[in-house]
Amino acid sequence: MPLKHEITVDMKAFPWSAPIVTRFGAYDTRSNKKNALKWLIKTAWDKQMITSPVEICLYFAFKPYKSCAKSKINAMVAGGIKHAVKPDLDNLFKATADCLKGIVILDDNQVFKISAEKYYAESDHIKIIVIDHGV
Repeated sequence: MPLKHEITVDMKAFPWSAPIVTRFGAYDTRSNKKNALKWLIKTAWDKQMITSPVEICLYFAFKPYKSCAKSKINAMVAGGIKHAVKPDLDNLFKATADCLKGIVILDDNQVFKISAEKYYAESDHIKIIVIDHGV
């Protein structure tokens, strides 16, 4: 029977971006955010690294803009208005999945099934569910 692990990180999700390459070398513009997310995942994860096949479900919650009307904010949080604007869901998934490597899972080639969703909520956070199918 699969074993379900859940982590909630109180941080605004950020999209993956390719490193910028110059003649002096390459650098990642989001390395500070990645390091912060890795640290938050590491502090929340109190188990051994999973080495068996896994399924990953990621839920990205975004707080509505303060400039929106109160009635619109209520509809957003209630799920009546979907988060169908940037950042792109696939880039959010890539950035977060990269941060799981070496902490929760050994490598991303273990992942055989993925699902992701972005939505509006009262606060920015990322909910990570890892289902271990090797148990």
